[in-house]
Amino acid sequence: MMSDTPQPSTDSGNEVVRGSADDFAFLRVPGLGFCVGRGPFRELADEPGDGVDAFYAGDFQMTDPRPWKVPASFWVADDLTALAKHIGETLPEISWDSPGFRQWEGVFSKVSRDLSAGRYEKIVPAVVESGRVVSGDLDALVHRLPELPEEYWTYGYRVGSRGLVGATPERLFSLTGDELITMALAGTAPVERRAPFVNDPKQIREHEIVVRYLIDALDPLGEVVREKREVMSLGSIVHFRSALKVKLSESPGVDALVRRLHPTPALGVLPRNAENLELLGEMRDRLGVPKRFGAPFGVRVGGSFHGVVGIRHICWRGTHALLPAGCGVIAESECENEWKELAIKRESVKRLFGI
Repeated sequence: MMSDTPQPSTDSGNEVVRGSADDFAFLRVPGLGFCVGRGPFRELADEPGDGVDAFYAGDFQMTDPRPWKVPASFWVADDLTALAKHIGETLPEISWDSPGFRQWEGVFSKVSRDLSAGRYEKIVPAVVESGRVVSGDLDALVHRLPELPEEYWTYGYRVGSRGLVGATPERLFSLTGDELITMALAGTAPVERRAPFVNDPKQIREHEIVVRYLIDALDPLGEVVREKREVMSLGSIVHFRSALKVKLSESPGVDALVRRLHPTPALGVLPRNAENLELLGEMRDRLGVPKRFGAPFGVRVGGSFHGVVGIRHICWRGTHALLPAGCGVIAESECENEWKELAIKRESVKRLFGI
């Protein structure tokens, strides 16, 4: 989140202090409210000690040496009113430049060859729509968040000229005491295709790949209980969702749990070995995918941790905005169908933010 921002900072060995009192971070936790922090932020390599509320904001490839961000002030509220004087008032008008199909076609062709060769079972490439602000303020997107349904974990930050505002439906995991709750969110269709989606074998298999991965990852830590697969409706699109719970026999800590689960095949690659992760990283770099897209974003508050998968967001630097979207590709996937899914996801984000 903040480690790649060229803002004034001070280095004290194991921690860096970055940003100013105008900077902020937040995550809405269902049933709790908006967890909000104001800068400057102390950036730490390891989870802070007991009683310290902090944000976790690494990058997708887990290369941020200090993913923990401890704000100068922290509070929980029903809304984001306290941030109003620190952000713009007018929603931005953005001139968008859509990604090109030819580039996507080339990526899909390479992925299809790899799938046929058995290199991996599933991978999630992404494309990026870029834009320039014509008028208004990008951080004013924050004003839209309290209006969104509880199904979304709304989140964001701003440090200097960089920022991100999003509304993700995907929880990475929540940890309270010895209980860990997570979810598989995979399989996507436009809402008007909900009826055939429910029994679509390709969509079901794509979803069950993620479920299987999570069960295998968590089984060594305790008995995993999986709830029934259900359809999650999010306005213009629907997803399959399966909730999973596990009572941990022992907790390895938040840092270890993040590394154990991220990235799931919902945003990553399966098998999740070093070679495939490197390949995915190279693919994302070629396509200009922001480092924070799909990255873990979370908050430790009151002794509990809540983490989400950083999707469905708009990020920016100055007046340059980026809107990334990814889609899971398996052997049954078709190039044009996945291209349409990418467009549906990007348009759903624009509708959420009224832009």
